[in-house]
Amino acid sequence: MSGRYQQFGPRDSELSQDGDRIFLGVDMRRDPELLEPGIAALAINKTFNQGRADTRLAMRTVTWARELGLNFPMDFPVNFSIQQGFGKVYGSITFSDPYGQERTILACEKLAYQICNGAPIGTILYPNGQTLDESVSFTQAFNVLLLWRGTLKNPWKFETGLDFNADFAFAEVPDETNEDYTSTIPNSARGICMGNRVWTLSGLGNSEVSYSDLLAYTRYDAAFSNIYLNSGNDDYGICLFPFGSAAILGFKTQSICAINNVLPNPSTDSFLEVITTERGCIAPNTPVQAGKDVLFLADNGVYAISQVLDNRLQAVTEPISAPLQPLFDRINWAYARNAQAVVHGNRYLLTVPLDGSTYNNAVIVYNFINQSWEGWWEGKFLDVGSFFRADVNGERRLFVVNDSNLADTAKHGAVFLLDGGFTDVCFEEEVSIADMFRTRAFTAGSKGVKAWLGASLEIDTWYGAATISLVRSGVNETGEVGSFTKDRTKFYLFGKPDYDVTNAGEDHGEPYRQDYSVELTENQSWVSGINPGLHQRSKEAFRLRERATSLQIEIKGTRGRNCVASVLVDASADRDPQREVI
Repeated sequence: MSGRYQQFGPRDSELSQDGDRIFLGVDMRRDPELLEPGIAALAINKTFNQGRADTRLAMRTVTWARELGLNFPMDFPVNFSIQQGFGKVYGSITFSDPYGQERTILACEKLAYQICNGAPIGTILYPNGQTLDESVSFTQAFNVLLLWRGTLKNPWKFETGLDFNADFAFAEVPDETNEDYTSTIPNSARGICMGNRVWTLSGLGNSEVSYSDLLAYTRYDAAFSNIYLNSGNDDYGICLFPFGSAAILGFKTQSICAINNVLPNPSTDSFLEVITTERGCIAPNTPVQAGKDVLFLADNGVYAISQVLDNRLQAVTEPISAPLQPLFDRINWAYARNAQAVVHGNRYLLTVPLDGSTYNNAVIVYNFINQSWEGWWEGKFLDVGSFFRADVNGERRLFVVNDSNLADTAKHGAVFLLDGGFTDVCFEEEVSIADMFRTRAFTAGSKGVKAWLGASLEIDTWYGAATISLVRSGVNETGEVGSFTKDRTKFYLFGKPDYDVTNAGEDHGEPYRQDYSVELTENQSWVSGINPGLHQRSKEAFRLRERATSLQIEIKGTRGRNCVASVLVDASADRDPQREVI
């Protein structure tokens, strides 16, 4: 090393490096300087796969789950192929009959639709020309599908198992009053099926649990087939949830109970156990099973109920959502009752209204493999009314059914498949997924002020474009330091001719190209086996001239996919001259 470098620059012994070579999740609650390696401070529209901070799953409508309608006022000649959603959807369920035929049922205002991959759209009529005007729920009990309309309205049902292509129609549940003292199952907003019985909530405070006769899902004994969930309390019953082999959880707004030993004979063997009176569930569609735990949304976050070693249920004292508490503080709790949750693909997805929204405009995600939160998803088309899971070509896939809050009415009731695509697509409209990722605060191993000299990022891109900014250890001290826009026609090699996007040279996979994304053209050659999802890895490096105790790197993706694989920063001890004391 030259003497000049020693005089005017840092010595090797003074250089320090910090960074992350793997990313596992997000923690928004703790000080960014206290986060352990691999934990990010913030992530929007990201997932964490194989140690990378990847762009989230795309949303796209599918041809077999859309309406063909008309625009009003009509233009002539009339176009009967306009694509649109199903309108206001009041409830959905994936229904499988005893012969394994599966359909997803969407309950709309005047009729219900049946949708299934590879099959034409079918309909189910409502009884006597009746319509829906509020949210409903479903319960499948073998070959019977019950539609619950609330405590003031009689439920509907239809039975199937012979032919899904036949004309289906809901019928009102008939009067089951008989001389043996049985009567019709009570009206309810929702129910579950367990042990060949249907269980519902009704009565004062919605705290009376009623269960049907065996295999007679709409008939029960009003005198003996009831269990009460602490009906003297001031809280309100929200929902029931089956747990384990012989227990049912009863969620109320301020407490949770368990009805144990409901099998085989609930009238003689079951007993009530209070799990907790410290919290309850505020959204009936959020309790979900995740391994041995049941997750649910309370009034300050997501909690879990677990099966402990002595075969008893236990509620955790701190929300498992604590690492994202700043995000949960942004929920519009006045409208959180409509929150929805689902477990799919080793992830827990919870959709909520954020920042004053009156509808579910964000999806908060937990990764069970990494055992860490991944931040939240957002998007132009996101207005989640419900989730459902359905079979697509032999694979269980996750779908989102839009509500009716977006300005464009064609998107009301739109059905989106969450898949590995690269852009969000709603019918004919396509938008890029804008994501953002902010690292923990790097300190280079010391607490004092440092001179930050440089940073480098390894990023896997597909049609990628992003800006890179620094977040210093001060108030709103953020500044852009670089950006990149990948060009599918350019190579990193000097003087290399541009790639022909028609693949006329059948050289799509030639190395050192900036970007391997595919632009579909009319004359494109596919002979060479184009891989449309191929990502290219690049190193984005830049010099810094910053002084701060810590430094965060922020990457905002503006186009395509930008998957962050590693971030490294270099620093040296600060060399400010000491003041002379007079």
